[in-house]
Amino acid sequence: YTFKMEIRKENTDDLAGGALISTTPEVSSAATNGIISINVPYTDMIGLVGGEYVYDIQAQNASGIQTWVTGEFLVEEDVTVGA
Repeated sequence: YTFKMEIRKENTDDLAGGALISTTPEVSSAATNGIISINVPYTDMIGLVGGEYVYDIQAQNASGIQTWVTGEFLVEEDVTVGA
């Protein structure tokens, strides 16, 4: 499989230009229990400011493209000012 992940402010954002981040996550699996681990590079995520976001991860192979994971997450800003 190859994977693609997009992060947007809203799932209704313009399909052509609405993605804030479009990246290739590293996906690994533990075949014994069906759990996958998803790692997105720090350099892709660092630019997100505080707020709510939506994402999905698509898997592609010779049979086509499937969306495997969708969800929402929250990025919170720091609250402590320089120590």
